[in-house]
Amino acid sequence: RAAVERPQADDADEVTGRVRGALDAEERGRGAVQRRVEGHHAAGLAIEPACAGDDDLLSHRAPQVIAVDNTRDMRALLPQFWERRGARPLGAYWSGLYGHHIVIRADARPEERLRRALHEYAHFATHLAHPDAPRWLDEGLSEFWEHAAVADGEIEVGRAVADHVRTLREAKNWIPVSELLAATALPAEGGNSAVKSFYATSWALVHYLIFEKADGDLLLSHMPEISAFPTDEELRAYVQGPVPSARLAAAPATAAPALDSG
Repeated sequence: RAAVERPQADDADEVTGRVRGALDAEERGRGAVQRRVEGHHAAGLAIEPACAGDDDLLSHRAPQVIAVDNTRDMRALLPQFWERRGARPLGAYWSGLYGHHIVIRADARPEERLRRALHEYAHFATHLAHPDAPRWLDEGLSEFWEHAAVADGEIEVGRAVADHVRTLREAKNWIPVSELLAATALPAEGGNSAVKSFYATSWALVHYLIFEKADGDLLLSHMPEISAFPTDEELRAYVQGPVPSARLAAAPATAAPALDSG
């Protein structure tokens, strides 16, 4: 699974310029590729019920979705991921002078495209609710929403993510909650295992706060007081047991996401 890191805000205009140039260069194949992710907005709208009653969130223009169909094109848009060792992204989100952007690999498996759409759209929603979102919250909410099940006009959120639960249950040394809260970037040392641990612990903390302290506030729009945050032992115990989930009605457009087309 690719560990996705957003471009820095200072690089947003430069990235947007590369995006526009790459799209112009690929005009001939653009229509076919874009159709393969045309269900993105339907998938993204799965998050809309979590924004109910928040006019500021719902009034924002949807992000621009960019579809690429191979590694070469993704590298052209986001070369920073090829400047160092590590996983290559299947999707990314960033915001800048020209608004919010999401890029998704259209040649990924249909189920993976759906997951990436939910993950990156959750980044978009998080940044509307929390303009200066700390890294644990940004990644934790995206991991929480990425694994939502969208079917038959209903969304189930909060299901246990098997990879994250396994990572945490098998870990000898957890990332302390205090260290997670202070993090401003993904771990620079420890390789992929450290990044996996960061994503897993961020997911667990967000899950705990939503279901245990925030009355089901699915975007943590009203962040609990720091005194409500779990200790390391409490978070570990939370993951050891069965975790709760919630069902909510999907927006009409989410009933039949089209991400498996093409």
